[in-house]
Amino acid sequence: MTTPQTDYSHTGGFDEAKFRAAFEARRKMHLYFKVRYTNAAATNAWQLIQMMQADSRVTDVRWMAYMLATAFWEASHTITETVQVPKLGKGKKPVVGPDKQPLMVDKHIKVWEVMVPIDEIAVANKRRYKAPVKIKKIESDDVVLLAKLSKIFQSASVLGGAWIVEKDGDQFVTSATGTEVWHSKKAAVGAAFAGGASATYTHFHGDEHVYFGRGYVQLTWWNNYVAAGVSLGRGLDLLFDPLLVKQPQVAYDIMAHGMLTGDGFANKHKLADYIIGSKTDYFNARKMVNGGDAASYQPIADIAKLFEEMLLEAKL
Repeated sequence: MTTPQTDYSHTGGFDEAKFRAAFEARRKMHLYFKVRYTNAAATNAWQLIQMMQADSRVTDVRWMAYMLATAFWEASHTITETVQVPKLGKGKKPVVGPDKQPLMVDKHIKVWEVMVPIDEIAVANKRRYKAPVKIKKIESDDVVLLAKLSKIFQSASVLGGAWIVEKDGDQFVTSATGTEVWHSKKAAVGAAFAGGASATYTHFHGDEHVYFGRGYVQLTWWNNYVAAGVSLGRGLDLLFDPLLVKQPQVAYDIMAHGMLTGDGFANKHKLADYIIGSKTDYFNARKMVNGGDAASYQPIADIAKLFEEMLLEAKL
């Protein structure tokens, strides 16, 4: 007797109540689920599932499972909340006030935020992408100024594009469609974090931003914000307003585009390389996001398998 193959096709929907029950059941089955589980985690996972259901490119339950596992790993952190608790006296008994009611005091506790688009955890100052960058949308007056820097601007149309100046004075000009038009002599993306700002940077009238990791997959570097925005049909929106990357739909679109196409952060690796037909390689799929993080391969593979089980249990 042959064992029927599991149907991983994603053509219908999922039952929210069954998914939440399956999520709850797994909290005791994996260390990370036990530590990070909250009611909000199930809600955030369901929000991602809804975005995946609306994405016609996502055709395999295992693809969904791996994206959920990646968000669970990459986009979870602890925050400090203040709660009111009874003040305790001798014998750890509540202290009561004149009104015979317990006196309350503030207590600071750490709680998990799970599967939410976040800022990079413990941003290291030595990482070059953390150096501030000034960005200016190019208007007609800017074209005149740019023409003094290079003859190319006497013919090139860059209106609506971006003029970028890094802390070390390196300059770049990008068209509204994300194509690099010009850069200053020997310019290289990524200024050294240490050291003072150049005079060019100091006197440049642009908006200052830092392009450290944000979102579900931690998008870094200003030029990657350009590439991601253009690939999503948003032009230079993410460059001019990097906080957009923390919006759930934008963060999902970035993650899904990279994993489905191999573009951008995925470095030419895509879901179909690891998960297709009878092949399910959750372990090596980590190469899409952070191939050098060897310690994360197995935990994420284990988490993806649990999400796969949950989705199959909730599948309509």
